[in-house]
Amino acid sequence: DATAVMDGGHTKKVMSVRFHPTANNVIASGSYDQTVKVWDVETQEEVCSMNLDFPPSCMEWNTNGSLLALSNKTVLIQDPREAKTAVTLGANWKSGKGCKVSWINDNEIYGVGFSGSRRQHNVYDIRNPDKALFEDAIDSGMGFLLPFVDRANNIVYLAGK
Repeated sequence: DATAVMDGGHTKKVMSVRFHPTANNVIASGSYDQTVKVWDVETQEEVCSMNLDFPPSCMEWNTNGSLLALSNKTVLIQDPREAKTAVTLGANWKSGKGCKVSWINDNEIYGVGFSGSRRQHNVYDIRNPDKALFEDAIDSGMGFLLPFVDRANNIVYLAGK
């Protein structure tokens, strides 16, 4: 049980839990206490902890599990083995709402968020994080959109209401 592993690790409510894509029994948890912790489920031990300036509303491992994308109103790419920020993307949405991200491959990340009163979507290459490869407004809807990337067919699906 993943929640038993994290018992006592965070000081506030856990917002997100993600299993590592390639390593057995490794999970990451993000909390309102503005930390992300990586756990070994088998030994029930915390492997590392990362302090953030925000509670992560979205957390995704890249395809090989070497990096963790964390987002709220900004997007950070963390290397959990070093517990430090590897890259900060230029995806700072201008409204008070957060954003959701999903990896396209090990270097490119797709994000959906808000710019003012409009929903927008972006693609960033983490090797050149200052400029989006693609950026476009979607509509003026108020709800969050959730991105799902089908890597086998190179399709991004957006779900929302």
